[in-house]
Amino acid sequence: MGIFSKKAKLEDVCRDFYDKAYINPKVGAVDASKVFYEVSRKNLIEVDKHFEKITLENITKELQALQFEMFALAWTHKFISGKFLVAQSAFAKRYLHEKGKDDIWENMKDYNDIIDGTTLEWLINQSRMTLGFNYGVREDLTKENTKEAEELNITDKESIQRANHRLWSGEAWRQKKLHTSLVYVFCKHLNLKTEELNRDAIIGLGAIIHGMYEGAKESWRNIKIVL
Repeated sequence: MGIFSKKAKLEDVCRDFYDKAYINPKVGAVDASKVFYEVSRKNLIEVDKHFEKITLENITKELQALQFEMFALAWTHKFISGKFLVAQSAFAKRYLHEKGKDDIWENMKDYNDIIDGTTLEWLINQSRMTLGFNYGVREDLTKENTKEAEELNITDKESIQRANHRLWSGEAWRQKKLHTSLVYVFCKHLNLKTEELNRDAIIGLGAIIHGMYEGAKESWRNIKIVL
């Protein structure tokens, strides 16, 4: 991110990170993303032989979807709601389409849905008073996203909905409830049952997901983001 000053446009920040960390990362002549997917598969196989039957292609597909979803989740926890959330979501969809990667956008959907479902489950398990407060906050944030999308002339309902699904999920993330749910979807997509995997495999998958989230946060550190 050194090419940027202290202030940078949202789309420039996202595009730069997507290009360099997800789609075409290079370390010299080495494709760093391919190495990441290969090492991730190798490490998972070492702790649980169930992953031997999962091809590198399929592991890569799931990890790519998680990378983009974790970027958006970390982004949500930074900005909470509003124009920066809906603009990022709409840009991510447009970026992936431009790159011929619509399959990544489609594969993100189940991860996005489980974030929404797990956040709502977390809300329901609060005390009645806390539930009322948190649910009200999430509803207000949803309305704010809708309003900001209208002002920015963002009309793609799917992009707005995905941004809304991530709202007020910070505590569920900090309590690692989202980690567990995301691991479940990852395994389901690969026709694996989480109950058949050993504890080290589950922990390893959670660590990979957490690392994606933390890596995304680094992409905008010390940068004032503007539209």
